[in-house]
Amino acid sequence: MVERKEHLSPIVAGFDVFRAREYDCRSCHREITHCYQKKVDEGQSPQTGLEWAVFGCADSRTPVELVFGFRPGQAFVHRTMGNMIASTPQQDAGTWAAISYAVGLGIKKFLIAGHGGQDHAGCGAMKAAAYGSKDEMVNLWLKQKASFTRRLAGLPDAGGRHNHAARLNIALGLRRLDRYFDKLAVQTGSAWARPHAAGTFFNKDEGNLYLVNRQTMALEPLTCHPLRPDRGSTPSTCPPLVAA
Repeated sequence: MVERKEHLSPIVAGFDVFRAREYDCRSCHREITHCYQKKVDEGQSPQTGLEWAVFGCADSRTPVELVFGFRPGQAFVHRTMGNMIASTPQQDAGTWAAISYAVGLGIKKFLIAGHGGQDHAGCGAMKAAAYGSKDEMVNLWLKQKASFTRRLAGLPDAGGRHNHAARLNIALGLRRLDRYFDKLAVQTGSAWARPHAAGTFFNKDEGNLYLVNRQTMALEPLTCHPLRPDRGSTPSTCPPLVAA
């Protein structure tokens, strides 16, 4: 079977931009920390600039490298349905393997990056958890998360039950990370520097970022950007990153 490649033209175009701007960059001569070739040669570790382990959502509108401004080599990123961290490795071995690997790399800053908003701005995974889904595979995923969806039953929809689900999901994930780090601290001893975990909620309607309280699920503003008065009423003038 011959693999088709004509539909990959936008992918190749994007790679060519990356190659020219990052991979083949000759302007920095490896003298600055974000040089891509420097990252390739030195590997990924806190000693080479790796600071964060970020667990984000698979939503196409929330790439953490873009939203948080990470350069290559700064963040170890794992994206899943709804940025969910399951209770046990048996429920999601992939995510827990990523957590364990990040700890092994020596990362001390962990971030669960959730998002939400009204209507189309909301997280699709959290909408499915809050309201159900017609997708067979999504429903299979929800069955694995039954303990989470049961917590949402009967909640009023004021402000969006899916946004409440997103905050609860982040808070539960933080508590699970805390328990895991506590366990590692006991196993490793007092000499081990325990990582710190935080959770953020990106309100896509407002364009603001909030810190999620792991106990109360309350949102604390981290940014207070005003909403553009013409948002949504004028066509976007943003140029595409890659020509279609």
